[in-house]
Amino acid sequence: MAYLFANALPADELPVLDAGALPPDVSDNDPYAQQIRLLYQAGVLQGNDASGAFQGDQPITRAQATAILTRLALPGQRTA
Repeated sequence: MAYLFANALPADELPVLDAGALPPDVSDNDPYAQQIRLLYQAGVLQGNDASGAFQGDQPITRAQATAILTRLALPGQRTA
């Protein structure tokens, strides 16, 4: 899903809001790490817990997908 969301818009529509916003549970060797980091740094993904974990081994919920789509469609909803 991160791959699809990251490629839903041109790269210039996902500017870096916070270069330090990286999920603690994603390493460079993980599949789609580049897309996950792009979405975190653009404020589209914010994590599933207080540490900002991505938890890529868990299924995405409809509520999470809706929040992500809202942040993609309405850049004002993104936070750094």
